[in-house]
Amino acid sequence: MDKSKFHLITYNWLFLLFVFLFLYFWQNISVWYIIGIMIAYLLILAAGSIFFRWNFYLNALHRGSGRIKQVSLTFDDGPSSKTEAILNILKEEKVPAAFFLKGENITSLRKIVRRIYEENHLLGNHSFTHSVGFTFQNSRKVTNDLQNAAKAIERITGKKPLFFRPPYGVTNPEIAKAVNRLGYTVIGWSVRSFDTKYHNPRRLLSRLKQKTKAGDIVLLHDYPEVTLKILREYIQWLKKNDFQIVSLEKLINKKAYA
Repeated sequence: MDKSKFHLITYNWLFLLFVFLFLYFWQNISVWYIIGIMIAYLLILAAGSIFFRWNFYLNALHRGSGRIKQVSLTFDDGPSSKTEAILNILKEEKVPAAFFLKGENITSLRKIVRRIYEENHLLGNHSFTHSVGFTFQNSRKVTNDLQNAAKAIERITGKKPLFFRPPYGVTNPEIAKAVNRLGYTVIGWSVRSFDTKYHNPRRLLSRLKQKTKAGDIVLLHDYPEVTLKILREYIQWLKKNDFQIVSLEKLINKKAYA
């Protein structure tokens, strides 16, 4: 398996630490050099965890090819009470999407999950709990969480999801171990809508129009009211500007189910 950026940085840091320790004991350099590289290492680890698109701990796919004017729409954190309204718009506009679902929501909204699947949208794993604590679990607990979410989807659809998007886009070595063990394709995004923060529909729609380009994976959520308000107009704008809205499978050329 190819080494991650995390492993490469760690190997290089250990080499530098050894060098500075040698210089400290034999050349009497200041201890602050050692403290400095330790702080720098910790800051890099923290940044690598937060900045998902660095692919620091694991490799994720954040976009498709920019050679063809295609995009994929993805919705996180569902299903929710607004998911059916989202599905109605997608059906009327005849466009596919991918839904990254929370396992604990699946169990209470099974009919909506079935409708997502039956209308040929893709279902991906977004963890079972989607809690802040997910990020701080060991790999065994992360594995159990992801397996529980996958089983919830499989019980309804009969298919095991292969796409995973980490909650909050946060990764670390323990999440990477679990994901690699389970064989997931990790999905990121190239356009983040911030529809959970932008409450003004005009502002959100303007942001999406400015940011969208060929090959993009667009991150939306299916529970904010503002998303529901702008979705149809955004889809129609994409069509008018000759974008093909395609399934995530087609955009990245990966299988969504085992």
